[in-house]
Amino acid sequence: MRKTKNTLLAIACSACSLPVLAGGVSTEFSDIQISGGASGGYVYADNEMTRQNDQSRLMDFLLGIDASTKDGKAAISAGIGILPAFALTDEGIDETGSGVEVQYAEVIIHPTEDWSLELGRMPSNVGFEDTIMYNNANVMESVQAITQPGFFNAARLNYGNDNFTVYVEQGDEEYEDFNAVVGSQSWSAGATGNVGGIEYVVGYNNYVGFRSLFDLILTTDVAGMEVTVAIDKLKIEDAALANPTDTNHAESIALYVSGPTSGDFSFPIRVEAFDDHGNGLYRGAGKGNSLTITPTWNISENAFLRSDISYMKTDNSIFDDKGTFTDSRLGIAVQAGYRL
Repeated sequence: MRKTKNTLLAIACSACSLPVLAGGVSTEFSDIQISGGASGGYVYADNEMTRQNDQSRLMDFLLGIDASTKDGKAAISAGIGILPAFALTDEGIDETGSGVEVQYAEVIIHPTEDWSLELGRMPSNVGFEDTIMYNNANVMESVQAITQPGFFNAARLNYGNDNFTVYVEQGDEEYEDFNAVVGSQSWSAGATGNVGGIEYVVGYNNYVGFRSLFDLILTTDVAGMEVTVAIDKLKIEDAALANPTDTNHAESIALYVSGPTSGDFSFPIRVEAFDDHGNGLYRGAGKGNSLTITPTWNISENAFLRSDISYMKTDNSIFDDKGTFTDSRLGIAVQAGYRL
């Protein structure tokens, strides 16, 4: 699932149109759409981590509203909720963003059909996995995804049509790594399109003074299954290296296959390989790989029940098993969710 919530450039929900509000107060909005969802589940790992990993809990909750004016020249989008992240490298639950708060809120201006301007707090276009967990095919966040931006404050200018888009943006959000806040200013640029039946997304994100990220995503259909390859190249500014002699780059590649289906059941698969050359960008994992299989029961168009079975192997012993550090981890996560 590409890291974008329901697109803001073409909001349509005629069944939800509210030309007049209660009390007879008219509104300029012709299309109003309610979105969101919630999921809960259980996470287990075969090694006990510093933070308790074996637990049941709410995984995410989001309630959003999108609206556009009658002439289509402006739109708003906002969402509140709780979005903690569950990553393969984490010592249990990543509590970042675990409080109920405004996750995104932005205004979109369309001066022409081809141009749009977004202002506010918005999702990044960089990265394949969605910040909202129930929108992804797998439960646990990949190693590749932990270095990618999520929601952030920004101004974004878009140009394009149904076949091709480009964008440039300036952001302002504290970025934390190496257990410290290392910067706040960022800028990004990218493009999307389709060539020969292959959808592509190319993006560049730069946290000024800290690191840059080049991201390439290619998606196509193979034997009726959606197949995506995501490639990331990271580079750390020399001044930001924890050790001046460390290598200043990291790479990762992830393969996503929607998997075979049988009736209401599907079996998404994710395979990834990564290498931070010892500089710590992948939370100390160093060089390694992971495999995740997620048998999913699609109960209805909106509801699902699934189980992540993941295995991760690294060349560093980063997993704390009751005081003994190991270089591998077997994890199981069960998630039930509902999307509005």
